[in-house]
Amino acid sequence: MSAEYENDTGWKYLRLSREQITQDQSAPYDSKKDCWIPDKEEGYVAAQIVSTKGDQVTVTVKGSEKTLKKDLVHQMNPPKFEKTEDMS
Repeated sequence: MSAEYENDTGWKYLRLSREQITQDQSAPYDSKKDCWIPDKEEGYVAAQIVSTKGDQVTVTVKGSEKTLKKDLVHQMNPPKFEKTEDMS
């Protein structure tokens, strides 16, 4: 059953195809390693935790390693929530 707005001719320009959404939602994910870190150019970027030592966390991002304070590393939601219309 589809919603009425999905029959609108402009809807295809406002939303990705179901196949693309399914592909994005089934991406590999490790809840203990995948995270977000701040980036000057992009706001936040996806990274993977390599190690934790005290208050410092070493992550891999864009092929290089960075060491950040633990407070700057944020948990990433599972991909099943990617492109979800309404999470509340």
